[in-house]
Amino acid sequence: MFQLQWIWHNLKGYRKFYVTALVLTIVCNALYLTTPYFSKELVDKFLSSKDALFNLEHERKLFWLLLAGMVGFTLVRTICQYTCNMTYELSSQGMIYRIRTHLFRRIENQDMEFYDRNRTGDLMTRLTGDLDMVRHAVAFV
Repeated sequence: MFQLQWIWHNLKGYRKFYVTALVLTIVCNALYLTTPYFSKELVDKFLSSKDALFNLEHERKLFWLLLAGMVGFTLVRTICQYTCNMTYELSSQGMIYRIRTHLFRRIENQDMEFYDRNRTGDLMTRLTGDLDMVRHAVAFV
């Protein structure tokens, strides 16, 4: 629970983006259910039915409507997914910038003994590698 509070605190200024991305994730996953529905209707009515040829000749408008719905919802889902990914990235990059700035200030104010005990490479690895793992966890990369 403490980790979620820490992440929420560090998302300050980007919380709206993050919540928007979470909502978009739910919407995108719901939109994944539309393509199988349209496919089922097309196959059942115009391919595997006994009256498939009759339906294709007399219900051509329904055929094109189902096809357009399938393509349209796929396009909307793709745009939604792209927006979702960009919003996650925006919020995670903002959070990481905030954390890195805070950590840099802390490291910058250390005394010389701190730098004698800790190698520069180790400090850099912790600042880059560990924070990159936090960013990946937040951005669902």
